[in-house]
Amino acid sequence: MEEDVECLREIGLSEKEAIIYKVLWKEGPFTITPLMKRTLFQRSSIYDVLNRLIKKGIVSTYTKDFKTHFVAEDPKVMLSLLEEKKKRFESILPKLIQKNTQPKSLITVHEGAKALKKIFMNIAEDKEITYVIGASQSLKEILGEPFFYQFQKAQKEVGNKVKMIRSEASRGKPSLKEISNADIRFISEEYSMPSHTLIQGNKVIINIMEDIPSAIVIESAQVADSYKNFFFHLWKSAKE
Repeated sequence: MEEDVECLREIGLSEKEAIIYKVLWKEGPFTITPLMKRTLFQRSSIYDVLNRLIKKGIVSTYTKDFKTHFVAEDPKVMLSLLEEKKKRFESILPKLIQKNTQPKSLITVHEGAKALKKIFMNIAEDKEITYVIGASQSLKEILGEPFFYQFQKAQKEVGNKVKMIRSEASRGKPSLKEISNADIRFISEEYSMPSHTLIQGNKVIINIMEDIPSAIVIESAQVADSYKNFFFHLWKSAKE
């Protein structure tokens, strides 16, 4: 493809539009039949392209000897058209930027004990209150005793407070008394689940405790607020 045709395509013309415009500018004006012979395009195709070029303001027509002649406008017209497009775009740019900078949810999936340990240490080192729903297993059972005590130590040093809703099945477990700064309530065993959910700041962390533990981390203030509302709804009906 010729360089000038490619250049015309880069500023918004289709390949056929660019070819016809170039032929009209370099060799025109033309009536429809000579233009067909020069470009080898079919009549219906040429009319469609010419109509688009006329709408864009870069091709015009005049009548001579009862025939319609097509003539290309000076290429400088395209510069003014591009300037107009630029001004229109600049007028909506602030709205586009504003929309694009709205907070979006970030969702990541983590798998394996090592990944979960990192997530829990980040929780322990944050001063935000941690809300926990549905924990039927203790951290000691899931990630081992050494890490459990490491986590509790970090949490105690920072002063991270925990509000926890657990299944009645876990009531009386010795490990519950070892949880630092915890306020714990219990719900019926029928709500027991293999996963538990933590809410801290703008994060929601859904832990799935299977043979290979995994976690889904959602970073969204809106989602976190909705989970907190759900937590406090359960909290009212949970038992101490």
